[in-house]
Amino acid sequence: MTANTRFPARGQTVAVYNVGGGSTFLMGSILKLSAEDVERNWRRVCLGAFHFGQAVAKRMVPRAAGTIIFTGATASLRGGSNFAGIAMPKFGARALGASLC
Repeated sequence: MTANTRFPARGQTVAVYNVGGGSTFLMGSILKLSAEDVERNWRRVCLGAFHFGQAVAKRMVPRAAGTIIFTGATASLRGGSNFAGIAMPKFGARALGASLC
């Protein structure tokens, strides 16, 4: 299901992107994380936020109204030992949120 089918164009004022739960909480040492796991997590959190934000903004910008919210985590503000797998995509989603129209 896409943002286009879940959120009809009429009257939408708030959209929230929340990829949460254990599916995104990738912990581990940089020496032990696999590139595949990190990329999968980045796709869920960061690239997913991009696609969602773009689809929703296409309807909100012409109306000059609306709020797009990307949920975060402490890791989106600062990394830490064993948190590279979640900090990288959460930093990216936070930067995206700060860079919208």
